[in-house]
Amino acid sequence: MAETDGSEQMNPAEIGDRILETHPFMFRNNRGAAKTEHGYITFGIPAPPKGRRERDDDLKGSDYVGFIVVKGRPIFAAIEAKTKTDRLKSGQVRWLKFVADQGGIAEVWAEGPNGTIIITKADDL
Repeated sequence: MAETDGSEQMNPAEIGDRILETHPFMFRNNRGAAKTEHGYITFGIPAPPKGRRERDDDLKGSDYVGFIVVKGRPIFAAIEAKTKTDRLKSGQVRWLKFVADQGGIAEVWAEGPNGTIIITKADDL
């Protein structure tokens, strides 16, 4: 895992590495669309809207989804990774609150000072 001395910004992959070290049953949730000979295929959780550009308030899945084991039971989880220059979009907050409301674990892992990570639960957003 890459550590920073606080003088340089972390990149999203470094935050993702910390998420995966802590929660090994999480997976990167790439979202988007790919053009094929038959049209576009959307992918990710939830899939992006078809036929138009995605807006900030559209429901957006988190950067990492999977399971966190609590007392021997897997609980669905969604974690959004943010660097100092990233901003949390309203559609991302809606997704995190949806996951939490359904009994899942939903968090934002944001870059803090000196290479630390600040974890915020969806209920506190």
